[in-house]
Amino acid sequence: MQRLAVNGQTLHHDEPFATRNAAPCGREEQGEQVANYRIYCLDGVNKVAAAKWIEADDDEAAIELVKQQHEGYKCEIWDGPRLIARVDLRREA
Repeated sequence: MQRLAVNGQTLHHDEPFATRNAAPCGREEQGEQVANYRIYCLDGVNKVAAAKWIEADDDEAAIELVKQQHEGYKCEIWDGPRLIARVDLRREA
């Protein structure tokens, strides 16, 4: 029986609607835990200019990934309702 993950929940093929909006969860079967983080890049007046999801092993890995990918921006890193960090990667004039 193939297991599927939907919004962090595990479903089985024999359950109704199990394949709708679902993706195979191979990581869970291998024992890996990867967290999903939401990144908000802010503009000059601290309004959200861009947002995206990233996956990282832990908070520190998420912060490092943001530092590598979002140079020149001020960003917030969130894990659900929990603010992980505010990272200011803007160059000083």
